[in-house]
Amino acid sequence: MLGKADIGEWKDSEGNVLCMHADKEMAKKTMRKIRELDEMEGVHVALAHVSLEELGNPKLNSLLWKDG
Repeated sequence: MLGKADIGEWKDSEGNVLCMHADKEMAKKTMRKIRELDEMEGVHVALAHVSLEELGNPKLNSLLWKDG
């Protein structure tokens, strides 16, 4: 995420190169954009994996949106 290392890859039993991202190049671009946002004054970047069920959680919403 910090841009200090490349996205991890591995080879499967047939020799195909794999990574955890469906589109590795798009993932790199997205991470670069997040780093750029994080460097902006007055911006706080918080990342999390959230299930659709959790999006209705008032405590989580209070962290995501000012109006909660």
